[in-house]
Amino acid sequence: PDQRRAGSVVRAAIALALVLAVMLGLRAAGVASAAGLNFVVNDTTDRVDASVGDGVCRTSAGTCSLRAAIQETNAQPGADSIQVPAGVYALGIRPLNQNDVTTGDLDVTDSLTISGAGAGVTTVDGGMPPAGSPPDVRGLDRLFEVLADGATVAFAGLTLSDGYAAEYGGAIFNNSTATVTVTDSTLTGNVAGKTGGAIDNHLGGAVHVTSSELSRNVALDSGSAINNNRDGTVTVSNSTVSFNTAAALGLDPVLKGAGAIGNKAELDARGTITVTDSEISENNAAIAQSGAGIANDGAGTVVVERTTFSKNHTEADGGAIYNGDGELTVIDSTFTDNAADNGGAVYNSLKEGQATIAGSDFSQNSALARGGALASSGSGTLVLRDSTFSKNSAADAGGAITSEDKGTAVIESSTFSENVAGGEGGGMHANSGGEITVNGGAFTGNSALSGGGFGNEGGGRLTINGTRFSANHAAEAGGGILIQSGEVRLVNI
Repeated sequence: PDQRRAGSVVRAAIALALVLAVMLGLRAAGVASAAGLNFVVNDTTDRVDASVGDGVCRTSAGTCSLRAAIQETNAQPGADSIQVPAGVYALGIRPLNQNDVTTGDLDVTDSLTISGAGAGVTTVDGGMPPAGSPPDVRGLDRLFEVLADGATVAFAGLTLSDGYAAEYGGAIFNNSTATVTVTDSTLTGNVAGKTGGAIDNHLGGAVHVTSSELSRNVALDSGSAINNNRDGTVTVSNSTVSFNTAAALGLDPVLKGAGAIGNKAELDARGTITVTDSEISENNAAIAQSGAGIANDGAGTVVVERTTFSKNHTEADGGAIYNGDGELTVIDSTFTDNAADNGGAVYNSLKEGQATIAGSDFSQNSALARGGALASSGSGTLVLRDSTFSKNSAADAGGAITSEDKGTAVIESSTFSENVAGGEGGGMHANSGGEITVNGGAFTGNSALSGGGFGNEGGGRLTINGTRFSANHAAEAGGGILIQSGEVRLVNI
């Protein structure tokens, strides 16, 4: 009996091994199952599928390429997956100016997950650009275009590099209402002639970027790293967005290149961008482009939490963040060494923008004109709480903050120290016909030509309540506070 039992075990083991071998063979070939197609790419060459729709990833060379795998998943309804091993998978088939997966970029038309072996080892590349191409043309075409309304498309463990689009989305163009996720990936060296150097969310879909790096990408109009269009939704978490600048292509960053992340509303839509637990650093925007880190150009919404902004630069307004007519919320974040013409770190309100900032630190930011750390203008609203401003500078007014035009500002429990203005208001400059209220906090060791701690000249209503002014300095008038006009009420100073 023991021998018969042993023989049965051996026969069962052999049968199981044969079944597993068949299953592995089918998996490598990409045969369909009830759970959807699952292909394992085994060819780095850019080849088309030999028989699209048969459920088998097989090129004329008998291999499974990335393009062939996508062709097969597009042909079968439902959610599918593609595994891309280590290697460089470069586009090799020139585009023919049509949404056809057989040429140019890789068009995805259904729910799909593309997983690499890790961003350090698996690369999808734009390939070699045509001979004689200008320096901003990095590859044959963009890498992926998503045309899958309502679907979910995921990219994980990949490097996406050197994609080029004459208009939108150098690496990924979400040209649908799909939800696109990018996880544990690197997007670098991608270019768009208009918007979304790395990613463009174009038609109101959603893009979620997690634990990824977006660097050295360029777009000329909006969003060198990511552009969100219309009423789309973009989230960035635990990620690094850095060095997105035209200089990466050898172009003059003063003359070309948009800020890193753009919320470019169209058709009166209100897109939403949320950035959490991330680092946005050393991005550049051209002389006519505001917001080197984030540009909220329309009436959209931007929320930033626990994020660091450093060394972002623009010749226009808002070195780190520009908020036009939308809503900006910043919580528990840090701004260091950012620079702009106005609002070295943050510029609020082209017209009626609303900014709320709480628990944040601003240091060593600078403005060529006004608002070394923060400038608010138009008829917008600024609410600032529990924040610190130190060693910021402005060549003109408002070493740390300026509030101008008809804007309203409420400053609560915040401290201003060692900020410098070449003109008025070393700590803060109020030149607004609106209402300015300062509650609590302290102005210490700030300096300016006039109004070492605080300068007021706007003609509006100013109330300062329970605030300490000490060791501030003015070369001319008002060492602590300069009052030139307006209705001013000082209580418990």
